[in-house]
Amino acid sequence: MKRLFSIIIPLSMLAFTACESPENKGPDDPKIDNTNIAVESVSLNKTEHTMEIDEEFTLEATVLPANATDKNVEWKSSNKAIVTVENGVVKAIAEGNATVTVTAADNKTESCDFTITAPDLPPPPPPDAPRIRASLSEYSAHRVRRR
Repeated sequence: MKRLFSIIIPLSMLAFTACESPENKGPDDPKIDNTNIAVESVSLNKTEHTMEIDEEFTLEATVLPANATDKNVEWKSSNKAIVTVENGVVKAIAEGNATVTVTAADNKTESCDFTITAPDLPPPPPPDAPRIRASLSEYSAHRVRRR
């Protein structure tokens, strides 16, 4: 029996050692895909846009290739007093011009130029338009007579 164990134990160790050969484990293992697919480009759905103060607009970034390893992007406004940007949502703060830039992995960038205008006000009445002038007391007296 002792002789049987002396043969079986070395053979089993040899079998385990063969299974753990260096060419079948770690980053060189052909069964493990360790390729890093680099970002080739990033694009935006617009390259220029005009909007009024207090409006919002959503920029959409597309990272290529579609199977890139790191598809994260970072947004930045050239002038936060004019426009702010968070996760692609651009908010107009004040009149002026600003550029929003998106940066993807491998320093790939794309930009959109924004022009921010003041909201349109209704035109003033013509100078010869009749004006209604009533004091608060005239208005109150009128309301009392109607009751």
